[in-house]
Amino acid sequence: MNPSVAAGDGRAPDDWPALDTDLGRAPGAPTAPPKRICIATPDILGPIKNGGIGTACHHLARQLAAWGHEVVIAYVNYNAADATQMAAARALYARFGVAFEPVVPRPAAESALARVPAPGWTLLDWLRARERPFDIVHLPDWHGLGYGALLAKSLGLAFGDTHFVVTGHSPSLWATEGSRQLVHTEAELGWVFMERRSVELADTFISVSTHLIEWMRDAGYALPARAFVWPNAFPPPDPAPDAAAARAARNGAPLDEVVFFGRLEPRKGLLLFIDAVDRLARRGQAPPRVTFLGARSPRIDGPELIRHAAQQWPVAVRTITDAGADEAVAYLARPGGLAVIPSLQENCSMAVLECLQAGIPFVAAATGGTPELIDPADHPRALVAPDYIALGDRLAELAAAPLRAVRPRRGFDRVLDVWRDWHAQTAPFAAAAEGFAARAESAAAATPPVTVCLVHHERPELLRMAASSALAQDYPNLDAVLVDDGSESSAALAALAEVEADFATRGWRVVRQENRYCGAARNTAARAARGEWLLFLDDDNVLFPDAVSRLVRAARFAEADCVPAASIRFTGDGDPRADDAALGTPIRFLGAARAWSHFANVVGDACALVRRDVFEAAGGFTEEYRVGLDDLALYNRLIRDGRRIEALPDPAYYYRMGGPTMKQRNRSAEAAQRRVLAPYLDGLPADERALAAYICRTAAVPGPPARRPAPVAPRPQPNGSVMALARQPARIGAALEASVLLDPAWLAHARERDGRPRLELRRNGRLLAQTAAPENGRAVRLAAGSSLPAAAGALYSVHDAFDGAALAALAMPSRGGRRRLAGAVEKGTRRAVRGWLLDEAEPDRRRRAAIHLDGRLQAVVGAADPRGDIARWKGTSGRHGFFWRIPPPVPGPDGTRIDVFDADTGRPLSGSPVRLEGGQVVAGGEG
Repeated sequence: MNPSVAAGDGRAPDDWPALDTDLGRAPGAPTAPPKRICIATPDILGPIKNGGIGTACHHLARQLAAWGHEVVIAYVNYNAADATQMAAARALYARFGVAFEPVVPRPAAESALARVPAPGWTLLDWLRARERPFDIVHLPDWHGLGYGALLAKSLGLAFGDTHFVVTGHSPSLWATEGSRQLVHTEAELGWVFMERRSVELADTFISVSTHLIEWMRDAGYALPARAFVWPNAFPPPDPAPDAAAARAARNGAPLDEVVFFGRLEPRKGLLLFIDAVDRLARRGQAPPRVTFLGARSPRIDGPELIRHAAQQWPVAVRTITDAGADEAVAYLARPGGLAVIPSLQENCSMAVLECLQAGIPFVAAATGGTPELIDPADHPRALVAPDYIALGDRLAELAAAPLRAVRPRRGFDRVLDVWRDWHAQTAPFAAAAEGFAARAESAAAATPPVTVCLVHHERPELLRMAASSALAQDYPNLDAVLVDDGSESSAALAALAEVEADFATRGWRVVRQENRYCGAARNTAARAARGEWLLFLDDDNVLFPDAVSRLVRAARFAEADCVPAASIRFTGDGDPRADDAALGTPIRFLGAARAWSHFANVVGDACALVRRDVFEAAGGFTEEYRVGLDDLALYNRLIRDGRRIEALPDPAYYYRMGGPTMKQRNRSAEAAQRRVLAPYLDGLPADERALAAYICRTAAVPGPPARRPAPVAPRPQPNGSVMALARQPARIGAALEASVLLDPAWLAHARERDGRPRLELRRNGRLLAQTAAPENGRAVRLAAGSSLPAAAGALYSVHDAFDGAALAALAMPSRGGRRRLAGAVEKGTRRAVRGWLLDEAEPDRRRRAAIHLDGRLQAVVGAADPRGDIARWKGTSGRHGFFWRIPPPVPGPDGTRIDVFDADTGRPLSGSPVRLEGGQVVAGGEG
């Protein structure tokens, strides 16, 4: 990195202030009273066995409690629903004087927009519901857990007396780039945005390494004024005499064992280490013993990779994958052991800190923030380039001399003293609270003119409700324009006349035009507006009485150019203000999530407050006739132009679901997507424009709709990764169990995502049971209880507890009996699985068969091959057969069990399971 390049906020790259420069309390000054401190985290030791964020939060909580503060851990994770596990965690932290409170995220819907930020929205609601506010809230940057609360504070909605501290641990994009991987999911696009904004909106940001804060600067983060660098709080070495004696015994011992210390994955340097040992073995310099000490990786089968690589090594090799943090350190603490930490990228390595604390000799890759933890005098001995030749040569050098402990750059006591003194002061926290109060007072004082831009087409009853909600606003400086977009019915014309009369009493206007579609109608309203700010409103929605007041205050507090409003979703044709029973769940948006907004509207609904000059400079709404997403197209132009869009997380209006909508009249999803991308494509060279359009087309635009929708009720469909074998009740009201067979690929992804994946069993969407997924990817049972309520056609489904995604459906028989699902798996003469499957109630509907080998999903195949025997027997068209050849790479020794299920319901086919014997599929598998 070039030190002469200025940082984004004017700092030189190597000039980030340390946290100790923020200590305002003079020596000998009175100690401030203890504070109420919350540590909100999705990862903590106890529920999570090990992990960098969890370890850091654990030690910080213990230290703060030991210093006399009132500490609460808000554990925000889907496994917080596990009552037994949470009781154990409460008991664990009660021993340290720390309160532990589980917080279960609850997505408002099944969409990615609802699922991805659900932990942050849930934390926002949890913090607001506290009887007494916290003085300080600590948050990790990972996955943007604090984004909801930080957004609310940045808009002046809450938390004026709470100081939010965001710590830079592991941004998703940083980790992805460090792992040499690509971004795979929409969720990651959301996390990247929320992580960046969490850092930018923090009252204080603390990076645990200079490496990470410089990465953030280079990645375009607008780092806050109060940004500091300081290592994680970590306990000092044990001063007990026996611990000191053990450290002395390790210092100077000859090398007896080389231990790879870290998760068994490429980012932690596993392949680099294997290549280094392999080179030493070929040269006759292999160490006496080699041990791999680390958790399994969700990305690769580390133990199998090690087993294969070590076959030619003339040394004893051991792999330990189930050790917790304390157990791992105890193993390394034996004299003669050398820890090797060859990570390709690290921030503030907990493995390095644990070795420094315990006096364990180690060698580490000189990557990321690792060199910052080590005394510069020990760099030549403890650090090595991330190269297998350099690592092998260093291991050979260390084998020829006594092992020596490595010294930390900063003493552990010094690091803790700064953390203690920083929390003991009051000045920076009081200054932030005073600044919030002053801004809130200023934002509430002025009432700039606002025009409500209401558009209508042929919905007279809905128009009356929308217009009355505009008339009921408590904002004192309000104007309104109603644009009728070509209504012709007598009912609509009558409603327009009524509204026009009501508007005339306020000097508000009604404009009529030929039908030109929604974007053109909104632009017409904007041209007729008198206000400095515009609030767009569709005729099927209803404003809260204080909607304009709250939006204006938020916009002025945040100095925003545009504030899209959150809403309360409801269904039906009635007035939601008079029918509380009709109210549903809130819809919240993220704001200017630039990457994700290429594919979906996560920015905000059309009901948004926007500065008129900003709207006009952006060219207003696009006006293609019957092409949707004109609101997202406008937002993307504002994002492109660098305008500030901040989504209001508090509902300000009622959003009507169902009934006739503009989406049903839109002509082309692809044309709408092109409209959305236009702000980002304009100005690109032809090849880059074509590439960007191609990528976005393949990711965002659905295929053409079916010519004729199937005449069946919608039902959750499995994703082909997880199938369920339902032990169906003989009668409604009996117990239900689901034996879920997990695909290793899904399980690996889930472990990478949240460490300990969990599954949910739901009845018609309502949670009944939850359990952890097994370690080995085989079957796990979910029990729904001893009695289930009788309900005709009730649907039970299995979901990923992390994001609510439906994984498998379990059909419950209706009152008229079970679904007439028929099918069989048949024995054969080749290494192939064949059979047939049909739904006799809907014989033309194509079914799918899910095939598992020894409990692992291998394929989902369509049952559409011609079967004349089935046609003659069942009187159908006969396209119900399936065939799947077992490929040679798939393990298939004698005795391999083959299970075949209906992929949509999880029900086993007749004759399943079968098994492989002598290269043939034969009957006789264990049931």
